Amino acid sequence: MRPISTHQSTLRFPFNELLSTESAVRVLRALVLAQVPLARRELARQSGLHVNGIARVVQGLEKHGIAESVGEGRSRPTRLRLEHPLAQSIQSLFFAERDRFVRILDSLKRAIAQLDPPPRSAWIEGPVASGDDYSSDALVLGVLADTVDRKAWAPQLRRGLNTIQRTEDVGIETRVCWRADLLSLEETERDLLRKALPIHGPPPSALFDRRGDSGDFAQAQERTHAQHDRRSATYGAEIARLIHRRPGLVREALRYLERRIPASSPNEVPELEEWRDILQSYSNARLRDFLAQTSERAVRMRQSMPFPAVLTEQERQLLRAAASSAQDGSST
Repeated sequence: MRPISTHQSTLRFPFNELLSTESAVRVLRALVLAQVPLARRELARQSGLHVNGIARVVQGLEKHGIAESVGEGRSRPTRLRLEHPLAQSIQSLFFAERDRFVRILDSLKRAIAQLDPPPRSAWIEGPVASGDDYSSDALVLGVLADTVDRKAWAPQLRRGLNTIQRTEDVGIETRVCWRADLLSLEETERDLLRKALPIHGPPPSALFDRRGDSGDFAQAQERTHAQHDRRSATYGAEIARLIHRRPGLVREALRYLERRIPASSPNEVPELEEWRDILQSYSNARLRDFLAQTSERAVRMRQSMPFPAVLTEQERQLLRAAASSAQDGSST
């Protein structure tokens, strides 16, 4: 790309400078999605930037009036300055970005759930799952088929994926495999699948993550169910900590539910509405306590938590790390 030869009016075209670098975009995104002031170290974590470079980026945004520091002291937290005339537009931009990914996930889940006979499990693998994809990378959908020939549902799946690709402008590649394929994977390939993002059924790693396992899928499923409560409790505890650090997460989850409920199947709606009632009536302190409870209702409701859909990628990584630790602990 040739260097820009002429300067454009900053008053007429302020986004040229506000969104001029990836660092500025990342910091603005973190401030918008957090909806609360963020300390420099937390801002660095959520934006994926080095903490030593955050001060320079924040100073640039403060110069343009779109961000401001609050409180006292040298390490004052930073927030989006809502009084700025473009603040609402910038919020809409990043909310739309987040909502698109949520729509893609929900559409993939529906496409898989409607298959007859249903596959054993499905997941997103590759660069999109690990969070280091580029525009040239396709979303890779892994599908674990049963003994039934995949030709029984391949046309239906193809139609569903074509709709998603067209409406969301995303490339999707499908990798259909059988349990024998997973069992024969090299360790490096297994490591990649451990980063997969499950969207239907147990994660692919459930088949091979126990030492000395004979490889029988039914046994793997039993282990998955036995570990599921432990993993969901870990998720609940971690999300409770995230809510404590970022109270705006509750409002984001409510907005997600308001969009999700009208588009959900009749079987999904009751629990989603129950979550909406909980988020509208519980204080944050009571909600955090509920997420960590072992009561029958808390265990049941953790299966349909709306929070993972509105987390940042860094927060999802925290959840995955917590789940991995819980799983490692279960195998000792």
